[in-house]
Amino acid sequence: MGIALVTGAGGGIGVAMVRALLDAGARVVATDRTLPDLPSAPGLTCLPMDVTDSFAVEALGAKVKTEISPVRFGVSLAGVLATGLATDADWRRVFAVNTDGVFHVTRAMAWRPTPPPGPRRRCICARSGWSSRRSVSAATLSLSARRARRCRPACRRTTAARRG
Repeated sequence: MGIALVTGAGGGIGVAMVRALLDAGARVVATDRTLPDLPSAPGLTCLPMDVTDSFAVEALGAKVKTEISPVRFGVSLAGVLATGLATDADWRRVFAVNTDGVFHVTRAMAWRPTPPPGPRRRCICARSGWSSRRSVSAATLSLSARRARRCRPACRRTTAARRG
């Protein structure tokens, strides 16, 4: 099945996604801002990664590619939500994690003008449709569509899932 990179693997949905991918036979690289606390399993590698740090994302992408295998599936689940009256800092943090993070991971995984050799990739971006995150959802969906058009030969399918 290939290597799956999962961001936000320390949360409830991330843990469930990691388990589902392992059950389906994928080798999984599970990431979160802090080292994901997942039980060891065959085919599972847990690594810390902050999706808001583009250099860290690029470095982890290169490390996974050289030390494990090229990523075939990307599942972007890292996300934050500002509740109540959001400050400017809250707003910037939501966008940094939920939108910039998806961009950084997508670019590190497969965003190249010419497709690299090997199996085609699939990217799954999950975002909520809650009203405070509609702009983030729109940006993520737009990024996913653009990525799919730009990487068509390298990417089999890009799926953008939205709740609500």
